Amino acid sequence: MGDRIGFVGPGRVGGPMVERLLAVGRDVRVVARRPEVRERFAGLGAEAVGEVTALGACGVVVCCLFDDTQLAEVLPAVIEGLDPGALVISHTTGASRSPAGSRWSTPPSAAPLRTSGPGP
Repeated sequence: MGDRIGFVGPGRVGGPMVERLLAVGRDVRVVARRPEVRERFAGLGAEAVGEVTALGACGVVVCCLFDDTQLAEVLPAVIEGLDPGALVISHTTGASRSPAGSRWSTPPSAAPLRTSGPGP
């Protein structure tokens, strides 16, 4: 596991986050579905890829997706490929106690999920 940061969802909210990480010299691997988005972030210095399975060597993965449905679609593949001890951070707009959050909060090799959202 390295110092590389994986980022899923470099859109309207996530894009500026990636830009700031790159501006301070962080090694960022960006997952984007559209080629023009990959090209844009590659031009800024990110390693741009099309699949979340390419995030395996990242020590931290940030997900900035639209909702819990998108998170539930992406998160299983993200977690499956990560090394033990990697950290997943979700900036997804959704409920911290949603089925997506609880279903993937404690994979076998991970520590329990800590949220900053409202309590139970």
